[in-house]
Amino acid sequence: MNDIDAFISTAPGLKFAFAIKAKVGPIQDLGQTARGHRRIIDILGGEVHGPRLTGEILPGGADWQIVRPDGIVVTPPVLDQHLGLTKCCEDLAIEQLVSEL
Repeated sequence: MNDIDAFISTAPGLKFAFAIKAKVGPIQDLGQTARGHRRIIDILGGEVHGPRLTGEILPGGADWQIVRPDGIVVTPPVLDQHLGLTKCCEDLAIEQLVSEL
């Protein structure tokens, strides 16, 4: 067994945790900064559903994004879990935006 085979055989598997469906406003483009391209997107609400997490995305916040030169988006979303907790976390993500016509 070579190094790659050993790595693949011991790598953890991925399991679906949750999906996010969010309603957002138009992108407010603030331009380039020292850390990346800054943009702000108003959060209008939404929901999180899955076997590992269920919750509601609270309206009234905003997605303050920095798009790094490598295409990674850094953003701190806030969501209200059905466990009665409100969490703020920083994500590193590659986003797939879907526009409903």
